[in-house]
Amino acid sequence: MSLSRLMHTTGLGNFNFLEDKDKKKVKSLEESRNTGIFNILEKRNVLLLTHTKEFRLPASPIVVNGTFPAIKFPEIPGAVSASPGKEVHNYLVNRFNLILKDEATVLVGWD
Repeated sequence: MSLSRLMHTTGLGNFNFLEDKDKKKVKSLEESRNTGIFNILEKRNVLLLTHTKEFRLPASPIVVNGTFPAIKFPEIPGAVSASPGKEVHNYLVNRFNLILKDEATVLVGWD
């Protein structure tokens, strides 16, 4: 799926690519058990987006043995996604001036 099609997917919004400085800040703020975020930060492309409950359910469990792994993001071939912790969520909302109601933030990464 192309990014333009992704931007028209029901339940998704607020698309922003992270710069290197954002990746470093997220890495410094994220909880160590959120292994998915650390995996995504190693990818060449890291996209922040938000989703509402109208978006599909996760492709696989988002918690495994107390950690939060990266899970497949089928809309982009080869991409994985993870939800950041509260501190990173707040940083991203402020950094990108997001005005949210019931949306959650998600990071999607791919090479």
